[in-house]
Amino acid sequence: MLVTGCGSKSNEPPKAAEPSRVLQPTPDAVKPAPVVKSPDTISSPPPKTPRQPHEPLKNKRWRLYELNGAAVAMAEGFRQEPYIMLSLQTNRAKGAASCNRFGGTYSVDGEQLAFSEMLTTKVNCDGAMEVEREFLRGLELVNRYRMVGEDSVVFLQNSKVVMRLAALYLN
Repeated sequence: MLVTGCGSKSNEPPKAAEPSRVLQPTPDAVKPAPVVKSPDTISSPPPKTPRQPHEPLKNKRWRLYELNGAAVAMAEGFRQEPYIMLSLQTNRAKGAASCNRFGGTYSVDGEQLAFSEMLTTKVNCDGAMEVEREFLRGLELVNRYRMVGEDSVVFLQNSKVVMRLAALYLN
């Protein structure tokens, strides 16, 4: 009696082995050789990722601090500081106009900037509505922007300053 394979019994003589095949890796399967940093450490080279264009406006909360040449600060009647955020993944804008929240779309092309389809909630807040109306009207007028460092931006109508905003970083 002859034991073959995984321990099964057989009375037949063993078959001749099949010729082995050599598998060739596809070009996608070839990985770079590890980089030796020291005798104790081996690591692979960092993966190559496509460069993302610099997006200075996106994924920041921009707090309004000047509107039509006048300083804007929290005042009685404000539910929250006026701000706007521009999504990195989509062309959606959202924010608060001092009393009501708003949302809409935006487009950026170089220094060109435009907001459209802006919708707001409809709460009336004594003491906040004038700033809110001017902020939302200003967003309709904006057609350009200019960065001032990384933490400040000016929204313009042609060459006229409509508003100034500062980046507010959230933890």
